[in-house]
Amino acid sequence: MTPDIQLQIAISFHQQGNIDAAKSLYKEVVKSDPNNDTALTNLGLLEFNEGNFSKAFPLFVKLLDLDANNLMAIANAGICKASQGDHVESLVFFDDFLTKDPKNLQILTHRAASLSKIGRFNEALDSFNSAINLDPQNTIHYTNAGILCNENGDSSQAIEYLTIAIERDSANIQARSQLAIALMEKANYQDALNQCEIILSSHPKYVEAILNKGLIFYKLGQLNSAKQSFEASLKINPKSAIALVNLTSVAISEAIESKSFQKAIDLSSKASSTIKEFLYKSISVRLKIE
Repeated sequence: MTPDIQLQIAISFHQQGNIDAAKSLYKEVVKSDPNNDTALTNLGLLEFNEGNFSKAFPLFVKLLDLDANNLMAIANAGICKASQGDHVESLVFFDDFLTKDPKNLQILTHRAASLSKIGRFNEALDSFNSAINLDPQNTIHYTNAGILCNENGDSSQAIEYLTIAIERDSANIQARSQLAIALMEKANYQDALNQCEIILSSHPKYVEAILNKGLIFYKLGQLNSAKQSFEASLKINPKSAIALVNLTSVAISEAIESKSFQKAIDLSSKASSTIKEFLYKSISVRLKIE
């Protein structure tokens, strides 16, 4: 069977949703004809869509060897690297892409995320601002900028971006949740609590808002209300390490208030163990440790 016939059959399988058969034939085509850009593209996209970034990346690189201006290959090569945690290398591709198509909102967003991951906060914010300037009505860009500011401790600027996002889309619960966090950092607890209540009025099981409520009550010294919020979040997600640690913090505060210092020490040890377990599981998932 010639590579051309194999390619046509592979495309037919692909269109029918028979992915395994399509991949097998695309590989045969690439083996026989290493420069077949259609087979390279389709196989690369199949691997990419299945999350097989280490397999997809060399296929996109091969496409770039054939055509350095292949924007699809440049973008996906960058996303592959970012998805594998190699954010420095991903920026090589994202920057190359943006020299050729500087107004691409998706790549601006990917670039900002990679810059944020390696601590280049100002450059990341510049990318989000570029997206805002190109698409000022899209509240996602304001939300992303607000999240970035929160993560980097600039709650004042976060409030500015997130307020705009909510003014333009009152149903944007992610922006409201992040605004609650920023307001909390400014000790504006009542406004932060109001944002949580607005979210929970339409999304009563939105865990982040419930956790934020608990933190607000905790900061206000309303330990019983804080405990109720953290317990409510655990009913929705019993394995939430954040809720468990916060609940333990409340118990420690109660123990200290009642001068039960040994109990406070024991609870501190429990909290430490929970945090360590949470961090281990997070790393295990990220690195795909079996």
